[in-house]
Amino acid sequence: MASTPVHFQYFSGQTITLHIFALGADAVIVNTTSTATTEDTNRLGNYVCTVTEALAGTYYWHAKIGTDVIETGFVELADDTTTYYCESSYEVASRVGWTTTLTESYAADGAAGTPAQILYMIQQAVTEFAISGTTKTIKKLDGTTTAATETLDDDTSPTSITRAS
Repeated sequence: MASTPVHFQYFSGQTITLHIFALGADAVIVNTTSTATTEDTNRLGNYVCTVTEALAGTYYWHAKIGTDVIETGFVELADDTTTYYCESSYEVASRVGWTTTLTESYAADGAAGTPAQILYMIQQAVTEFAISGTTKTIKKLDGTTTAATETLDDDTSPTSITRAS
């Protein structure tokens, strides 16, 4: 059982506890004897928790001020004295989201869209469409299947457009 330093970042001057969980088991804390953190004096906002349990693998974590969860994410650990850094859920999602091919999908008219649906609609609305009269037909990536239609307010000098389907 090593003393493993685990770092994460948050606003300076806080009293924070770090709770580490096995993936898929966020009700059972696995670092039960080592949850207190200290803030580095030479790097304000950098907190460290020394994990004394024998942990190895990928874990889910959350940091708390009192009973409030202030940050969540993932950390890869080994039972050694190497310094490990927590990645927030936002950092993981950002890294994965921008390097992974998105599945083509479009939100229904009037429905909230996922980031992928919104990006596909924007891309296709400016690159792959046809206008006939007052109807703008937005095509999917294949260039033939309709993703959505919009209605122009005038067929010769339009000044507004509304999603129709």
